[in-house]
Amino acid sequence: PFDPAMRSIEWQGMKLHYRPGSSDPWALYNHLMKPAERDEYAPPRELPVARGEVRTVLDIGANVGATALYFSRIFPQAAVYAFEPAPDNFAVLQKNIANCYRIRAFDFALGARDETLELFSSDNPINFGGYSLHASGSDTSKRIKIPVRSVPSVLSDLSLKSVDIVKIDAEGAEWDILTAFPENILRNVKYVTGELHGNKDFALLDYLSRWFEVGLKKKLGSRLFNFQAVAKKA
Repeated sequence: PFDPAMRSIEWQGMKLHYRPGSSDPWALYNHLMKPAERDEYAPPRELPVARGEVRTVLDIGANVGATALYFSRIFPQAAVYAFEPAPDNFAVLQKNIANCYRIRAFDFALGARDETLELFSSDNPINFGGYSLHASGSDTSKRIKIPVRSVPSVLSDLSLKSVDIVKIDAEGAEWDILTAFPENILRNVKYVTGELHGNKDFALLDYLSRWFEVGLKKKLGSRLFNFQAVAKKA
C-alpha cells in the first residue's frame, strides 16, 4: 500500500527521496542503480557528438528526477532542464535534484500553446508518473489541472537557441510537444528518446524521420513503447 510519508536513501553521495508503495523506487533503481548503458534512454554508440560536448538536455516529463539525474551523470558538462507539471511528483523532484546544481526544474508542462489542461491519474494506483491527457490507461475519476506553456516561449525565456538531447515521456502529449518545437532547433538536436503512448505515435516518428534515423522497440499488444531518434549524418 502507498505510504504518503516520503523516505530517503543515501546512494553514491546523493540523498534520493521516494514515496514507499509507489513507482518511485522503481524509477530510481532503473535509471540510477543499473549500469548506465542499460538504461531505456541510453544514447547509442552512434551518437553524433562526444558525451562531454553535450551542453543542453531537456527532460520532458521528469517525474521524480531520476532521469534528470541520469542525464546529468552521463553528460557531465550538460545543463539539464526538467519539466514536471504534477505537483506531488514535482515536490519529490525538487528534493532529488538538490543532488546536482546543473539541473533546473519547472513545474509546468510543455505544449503547443499556453493553456490550462486537465490530467487523469493512471489506472495503476502505484504509478504516480502516469498522469495523462487521454482516457486510455487512466482513472478518469481522478484528475488535476496543470499549467501548459508553449515550447517556443519557454525556449526563448531560457535563451536556448540550441538543444542537444531531448527525452520525452509526456503520457500521450508527445506529438503536441515535439511538433511545437521551432524547426530550426529540432532539426539540430542530436538525440531524441522517450516513451510513446498511442496518440499519433507513428505520425510523430514519420515527422522526426525528416532529420533523424528512427528506431523503436514495441511488444505486440502493448500500447506503450520506447523510441530513439539519432540525427542523420550530414
